[in-house]
Amino acid sequence: IYLLIDHKSRKDHFMGFQFLKYMVRIWELYLKQNKNAKTLPAVIPMVIYHGPGKWDVDKSFASFFKAPGYLDEYIPDFNFRLYDISHVPDDEIKGEVLLRILFMTLKYIFTPKLTHKLREEIFPLFLELEDKNKGTEYLEVLLRYLTRSARKLPDKELNESVSQLIEKGGE
Repeated sequence: IYLLIDHKSRKDHFMGFQFLKYMVRIWELYLKQNKNAKTLPAVIPMVIYHGPGKWDVDKSFASFFKAPGYLDEYIPDFNFRLYDISHVPDDEIKGEVLLRILFMTLKYIFTPKLTHKLREEIFPLFLELEDKNKGTEYLEVLLRYLTRSARKLPDKELNESVSQLIEKGGE
């Protein structure tokens, strides 16, 4: 079983088509690596969405087709799962530390609350990581993402937040 995850900050009407292309690539690689295979593995497609509006795009691949009912058996169909992180209450974001860091960052990346959330909730999560060397690498990746994606995130605020993390015991 494969879990195929794509993260979106905007609604994508043809998300199902994009998933289909990814799924075909997965199956092609699988067949290349498993020459005697008689079946294909299941692929569960999932969107992690963190855009401003509600996701209102149909999650069924068959919805792209407008054909008479007698052609239904010739139209491929699958659904994808949707996890709309932008509307999940903070206290329901649970799981491994890195997952919480990711979801909290995605949830607030385009909001004015980002600076506060980074300082008070997201950066302190790094202190919970057992492997401090990996934590430094993850922090670097997060900082790169923030500097490229966050709107109106002042460098001074970001520097102060990271300094505060170091003062609290981060390396």
